[in-house]
Amino acid sequence: MSKEIKERLNKKYVKLGPKADVFMDIETHLTVTKGQVVLLTLRNERSKRIQKALRGGHLVSASKDEYVAYRDTLEPLSDDEIIKDHESEMGKKATEIKKLKAKIIDLEKENASQKDEILELKATGDEFEDMTNPELVDYINNTWKLTDEDKKAIKKFRKQELLDYIKENQEPDE
Repeated sequence: MSKEIKERLNKKYVKLGPKADVFMDIETHLTVTKGQVVLLTLRNERSKRIQKALRGGHLVSASKDEYVAYRDTLEPLSDDEIIKDHESEMGKKATEIKKLKAKIIDLEKENASQKDEILELKATGDEFEDMTNPELVDYINNTWKLTDEDKKAIKKFRKQELLDYIKENQEPDE
């Protein structure tokens, strides 16, 4: 058996030391209060803060029996509490979904606006004369669906060839 499996078979339970009131490890999200007995996860066990607290007596080892006795004293959640917790989580997720949908709509509007600008530029055609080669290449790459091979070839075009390409391919790929 690997060392890690052996360690997990010997589960570690901890409680507060006699002089401690509370212990918190922000990194692992572990909080231990008076009278509480908790099972350490592998992540908790590896935390330097928790290891230091164990060495210093702020946390002390507890037995499995103490842990089971503590768990038995806890009142089980009622069906209403479980439903309330579930609804709370669902509400958070629904809010996140609404925010994401709003962001998608904004991005779609922005994309449509950019397409309109491109079409306006095409209508006049003169704006391209003032553009540099890299700008023309970017415009072509963003307007038409090109293969990687075509994109490499377009980069080698001279300015007049780029302008001719744009004029020949007035309708962008959708």
